[in-house]
Amino acid sequence: MRLLNGRAFFDVAHDRAHPFAVQAGGRVVTALGTQFDVRLTPGAVRVVLAEGSVSVASAPGGPSAPMVKLAPGQDFAAQDGKAGKVSSTDLGEALAWKQGVVEFQDRPLSDAIEVLNRYTRAQIVIKDPKVAALRITGVFKTGDIPRFGRSVSQVLPVKMIARDADTYELVSTRR
Repeated sequence: MRLLNGRAFFDVAHDRAHPFAVQAGGRVVTALGTQFDVRLTPGAVRVVLAEGSVSVASAPGGPSAPMVKLAPGQDFAAQDGKAGKVSSTDLGEALAWKQGVVEFQDRPLSDAIEVLNRYTRAQIVIKDPKVAALRITGVFKTGDIPRFGRSVSQVLPVKMIARDADTYELVSTRR
């Protein structure tokens, strides 16, 4: 299978004779009886392993990088064909999107907005660097920008202003 853009979760039955492979972002993720998530964005690929094991290797014709094996609770992230890095990940946060929500643990508001903007045509913008640097923790429904604006304004000194039908801006309420 080839993932050209976006994100997909795979739940693969164990079949050693027929390994399942996903090609994404110059990498090949090969699985035998496992559950894993692959997200491909411009210039970056991320693989999160929920259960079982997978290997991540260079795709034919892609950038040369060493093969890595993941254990449950680990992720592999690479940017622009670089070697990539394996690290531990919070599976609840990483896979929350499957339930129609996203979860953030002490993340900059700018990071949260970047994630939320993937799920809807309407976009949230932050022009003030002080607002962008505010930290947020919580679980938020994807695709409901007004609800996110109401929620975040209850815990941070910000408010959301509709700029047009598809653009909302988070601004400081501090003087």
